Amino acid sequence: MGHGATAGQRANPGNTASVIQGTGLQYTGPMSTSPDFTLFGGRLTTSLSLGKTDNTLETNKSRSENLRASSAYTFPGDVRTNLSFSESRSETGVTRSSADTAKAELSKRRNRSLSASLTTKIHGFNVRSSQSWSEGLNTNTANADNDPRNRFYARDRESERWKAAADTWQPRKPVPPRTRVADMRGGYGVRKSGPASFRQIPEPRP
Repeated sequence: MGHGATAGQRANPGNTASVIQGTGLQYTGPMSTSPDFTLFGGRLTTSLSLGKTDNTLETNKSRSENLRASSAYTFPGDVRTNLSFSESRSETGVTRSSADTAKAELSKRRNRSLSASLTTKIHGFNVRSSQSWSEGLNTNTANADNDPRNRFYARDRESERWKAAADTWQPRKPVPPRTRVADMRGGYGVRKSGPASFRQIPEPRP
């Protein structure tokens, strides 16, 4: 873990004479582990990592958090599965104009993703299928303030995506020395993605 002093200064774009200042502490805290296990005759590989960066500034916040976890299990018979998950969050201090003063607001972001895959061999062919899903969320504490100078008004957004794929291919065959032939690798694949969906988050009613 690390820490240290930090200082922030954020100007108001609408009034250059107005400045928000602050001093405080900044710290980071990373952690990771990757244990392996033998389970039911197969091998389980896992990994986990965590990280956080933050400061004590109220008007110049800069915080980030992330989590990543994955696991892979190999069954007897060359069947391998993978599962992974990740999430990241951040909070950033931003400034907006309000009359002759600068207002400190907080912009927040969150992203999540989940993916899974399976790989095996069937009659000499490699077969792999995979699926993935992700979502994103962007919000701001000034989203509901209907002020003509507020560039963050009604800008909160949420998005979601998904994708699926299937592939099969034949491994390359050994080539005798001094023989030049075409690449023996061949295969077939199918991929499908869902259209990205974006939704404006309704502003709260007073």
